[in-house]
Amino acid sequence: MKRWWVLMLIVAGSAVLMALWFSPAQAQGPEPESERLYPEEVYEITRELYCPLCAGLRVDVCELPVCDDMREIIVQKLEAGESKEEIKQYFYELYGPKVLGAPERRGVNWLVWVLPGVATVLALAGGVRWLRRHFAAGEEPEMPIIEIPAPYQARLERELRRFEQEG
Repeated sequence: MKRWWVLMLIVAGSAVLMALWFSPAQAQGPEPESERLYPEEVYEITRELYCPLCAGLRVDVCELPVCDDMREIIVQKLEAGESKEEIKQYFYELYGPKVLGAPERRGVNWLVWVLPGVATVLALAGGVRWLRRHFAAGEEPEMPIIEIPAPYQARLERELRRFEQEG
């Protein structure tokens, strides 16, 4: 029984790791309920940018003046013909990596992107190793020896003989 609890913990731990690895890491607020004042392209970009002053609040839902200014700048840059990536690069240069909401994939920051996968693979490999060691094919579970009282033993033998004759 103890082995099943450990197995369940391994499976649950792996599920938690996978959920954390594949879920969005950013805190996202609700969609704005007010009428849309900007074209859809502006909202596509603002959903990917984060307020440089708030902790984890996207530009499309933030009500600070800095985010209003950012939306206006996005409109101006779209009208000037700049691409989405150029606009995001502009805000990155202005406010730093925080505005993108995710660490850059350069240098030591690669660890943020790689370690969850490595940890998941190691956890699964450890679980498989543990299962193989504890549930080996040659290992038989210990079965308790039950003494059957003589009258029941005799009846069992009679029933088995009768079953063999009928079959």
